[in-house]
Formats: sequence, structure tokens, C-alpha cells
Amino acid sequence: MKINILLFTTLCLIKVCGMAQEQKTNSNIKSIAARKINIGTNPYVMYFERAYKSYPEIPKGLLEGVALTNTSFNHETHLSDEPENETGLPNVYGVMGLMLNGAGIFRNNLRTISRLSGYTIEEIKAKPEINILAYAKAYVQIKKELKIESNDIEKQIPVLLELSELPSLKGNDYDDYSMNYFLYNTLCVMANADNQKTFNWPNYQIDFLKIFGEKNYKMLTKSEGN
Repeated sequence: MKINILLFTTLCLIKVCGMAQEQKTNSNIKSIAARKINIGTNPYVMYFERAYKSYPEIPKGLLEGVALTNTSFNHETHLSDEPENETGLPNVYGVMGLMLNGAGIFRNNLRTISRLSGYTIEEIKAKPEINILAYAKAYVQIKKELKIESNDIEKQIPVLLELSELPSLKGNDYDDYSMNYFLYNTLCVMANADNQKTFNWPNYQIDFLKIFGEKNYKMLTKSEGN
């Protein structure tokens, strides 16, 4: 049973949140390079392409960024809804790593995505293609609700926040860091030049410092061990 990488990381890096230091100028370059998707590690390329064709409102690479960050492209399944890993973290489901029962701590984004997409919870849990398409359809619904018409990467942040299972409690450094770490990883996947070339994504030029601010940017790049 593979553990959700992002949720495990947020527990392991609590102490890092208050340890921001000056970073080398190449730290973000290293972070982006580390998010290269190796051919063969993503068996769902056709499903992602189908999602972008059906929902062109989603910038290419964003879905893969979420999936790689949350599950490393593993279609997570479980025999029980009870936590099955040593951390006691709630289970996540499917390629996109959606949470059914956040135990009052995390958000039940699987239920939200089911409601917005029209797919049943069982369909989303069982089928990788439906898992991806349901997330994509819900993404577009949230984007419409927020009246976001642009496909600029910076404009996608509110939608990603709405669909995440992570709590986003204002004033809580741990929760804010967890969410920022999720966003940072997702955007690094999109900014990776090899990914852009391999999967025919646009040549995104993402201003990480502008998106996260200097303080958060230093913490995020520090956590990479650069």
C-alpha cells in the first residue's frame, strides 16, 4: 500500500516551516528539474489527453501535476475506508488522490468532486479514467463558479485550492505551508521543460516568487534540501 506522498510529507516537514533561510539562486531550477515525468511512470497519458480535449479550460499539465504530487500516478484503492497505513492518515483514492473521509481534519474532496462532476463515488474510486475525468469536470465547474476565464497559471490557484483535500486555515502556518507545498509541487511539474516537450505542453514561464511571496518561496525551496 503506497502512502499519499503529499500528506506524508506535510507531517514530516512540520519543523521546516519555521526554518526559512537564504536560498541559492538555482534552488528553484533544481526543484523544477526534479519533477520530470519519466516515460512509463504515467500509464494514464491517454486519459489525461482525453480530459484536456473535453475540458480545454484546464491548462495542459495541471492534471498531471496534481496526480504526480498526490499519488505519483498510482491508482490508489483500498479494501476498507479505514486508514491502511502506519501514519493513520485517511485514505485517498484514484490517480488524483481524492479523499472520501477526512476525519474532520482534511476536506472530503472526493464527495465534492462527485457532486460537481455527476459521477458516483464508487465510479470515481474504481476507474482511473473516471477519476481523472471527474476531477477535470469538477475543476471546470469551480472555475466557472469563481468566474475565472483566463488560463494563466496564476489564475488557476483558487481552483486548485477549492478542490484540494488539504485544510486551508488562515493564520495556521502548518496548514498554509501544506497547501503551498502542494501548489508548488504541482506548478513545478508544469514548469519542467522536459515535460513540456514530451507531452506537448505550453512553455510555461511561472513566476514562483510572485505567486508565493518571498517568505513562502524561501520555505518551499528550503524543504527541497537545496
